[in-house]
Amino acid sequence: MKPPKTNILLAMHTELARSVVNFRKRVCEECKWSTPTFYRKMRIKDVVDHLGNIKVPALSNAEREKINSLFDLEIQELSDWNDRKVKRRPPQGLNNQG
Repeated sequence: MKPPKTNILLAMHTELARSVVNFRKRVCEECKWSTPTFYRKMRIKDVVDHLGNIKVPALSNAEREKINSLFDLEIQELSDWNDRKVKRRPPQGLNNQG
């Protein structure tokens, strides 16, 4: 007997929600922030002078680089999940013979 098919919309939504929480936890751990600090840092904007030059950045270069690498990691994990869980169909109208 075949197992029941999973509702792919529910599975994708659940995985995206998990990813958001996981990203926040990773950033907090790596940057040594509390959860309130994460959300406060998210709202802060760079302070610029009258010429538009950044005087006080919202995030340090190290924080920005770490957050970028954690985001890339999270996106890669989402892509890997998608490759494992979602059946890919070849694009329609293309000859798939090699």
